[in-house]
Amino acid sequence: MRIATGRIGSAFFLAFLGVSLVAFPQSASFLHLSQTAASQSGIQSSSQTTDLGSGDPSTGLVFVWYFGYSCNSFIPQNELNLSPTTLLEEASKLSSSVGGPSHLALISPIDEVRGCQVTESSFAAERSYVEGLRRSAILVFGRLDLDQFNVNTNPTIYEEASMYVHELDLNGIWLDHASEYYGVVGQQSFNSIMQKLTTAFPGVRFMLNNGADASKVTVPTVGTTWSKSTYASPTVIFGTDNAIPSYLISVLNKYFPGRVVLHLDSFATVPNEPMGIFANQVSAVEVSTVSSLAATGLSPKHPGEGFNFLFPVIGAATEASSIWGGTLYNSLHEGLNDRSTITGFIRPMEEEA
Repeated sequence: MRIATGRIGSAFFLAFLGVSLVAFPQSASFLHLSQTAASQSGIQSSSQTTDLGSGDPSTGLVFVWYFGYSCNSFIPQNELNLSPTTLLEEASKLSSSVGGPSHLALISPIDEVRGCQVTESSFAAERSYVEGLRRSAILVFGRLDLDQFNVNTNPTIYEEASMYVHELDLNGIWLDHASEYYGVVGQQSFNSIMQKLTTAFPGVRFMLNNGADASKVTVPTVGTTWSKSTYASPTVIFGTDNAIPSYLISVLNKYFPGRVVLHLDSFATVPNEPMGIFANQVSAVEVSTVSSLAATGLSPKHPGEGFNFLFPVIGAATEASSIWGGTLYNSLHEGLNDRSTITGFIRPMEEEA
């Protein structure tokens, strides 16, 4: 059965590796076993801080898909013949184009999935890559899937977050399937998890994939503070690459004001995913679609419907049945399957910065 939020970019790799996804727990009772779940899971506190400037943390930030390592493999090298060195150079150029590191946030250069987790032998290489990206971007988000890593798995979501922060030097974590997981465990339990994560890692920013279902909004409870350091990321409506879920965005802006980031959801093996549709257009249409979405987010028709746009630079996954074969989207001027759309993306990026 298809998961509504999609598995951004990694479903194709999971299918290729023959890895089965871990199902959501049937009961949320495990979340109520102890008030010290974080410490029992070996969670470590982070003293790292991130200066996002004054005011709304999303002000002046350009969000970019920039897929890289999945477990121990550098996917852009395998699929697009783009090396880590090349992508570090391209990140530096992109940073300069949008006004410097304080204006750039990179999403998903590190991705871990159950069955092929990052091993200690890869820590040094992946940390070095993240540190290189952090010279170009104020925020670098690694991806974790709440379907695969939560408080009922081994390792837990707390242990995975600790590894991302302390071993790989990431200062952002994208939580995939967030709205789905919220729907399973409920508001109180989800809030407890998010509060523990943001308390343990005060310098880290989180981003929740909220899918496209307005009935599964991740609502913060009264008295919690986790939403202040968290972004909400809905997708454009399934079956399209440009239909904006305005009502969902307006709801999310009530709980995450100014921290809503619209993306094109992706699941390589499922037809009609937004990213798959987008990547099947000619380059000129892709640039037009991105420009229109970004402009609408900056100047919405109605108050409360504004958003940042998540620009597809490297990733997410294309459709497996397309001519791109489910590989990562490549907007650059080099590498395999290069689209050269990055030139057209720069202008709306500059406007967003």
